Amino acid sequence: MTKTLTQSKLYQQDLNLWFEETLDCLRSRDLQRLDIDALVEEIEGLAGRDRREIKSFLKLIFIHALKLCCVNSPNTYNHWISEIEEFQCQLSEALEQSPSLKGFCLDSIAEAYTKALVKVRMSYPNETFSEDNPFPVDLNLLLDSPFWESYNGALLSNP
Repeated sequence: MTKTLTQSKLYQQDLNLWFEETLDCLRSRDLQRLDIDALVEEIEGLAGRDRREIKSFLKLIFIHALKLCCVNSPNTYNHWISEIEEFQCQLSEALEQSPSLKGFCLDSIAEAYTKALVKVRMSYPNETFSEDNPFPVDLNLLLDSPFWESYNGALLSNP
């Protein structure tokens, strides 16, 4: 019991040391010393982190694709393409590590586009962006590097 209190205090005072102690407990199958509540909290946090990361990568892909297709700034096109490709790579890696999140990713596309749209409209108030997402909602297409090429110029709203 005292050890559990110590583990609980350790969780509050030194998270890295708590991780090391918890791993030692798990490896040695010393379940009595585990701070189960903190362990559950950390695992829930990891699951939430992965979901936030996926949403963030989607939003960043859409932000840069919108800028690339709708903002007249040829000097930054290569940078935006590079950013899209990097976020596609990171999103692909996240989904390879956790394939069960592909459905979550698909379900997050509309929200990510909406948030990206808000962001680019704030950054480029004089530009016009389509309210509806013209980009692929198929993950294989979205993660294919040049997906934006077939949408270039098609994003402008009808006045």
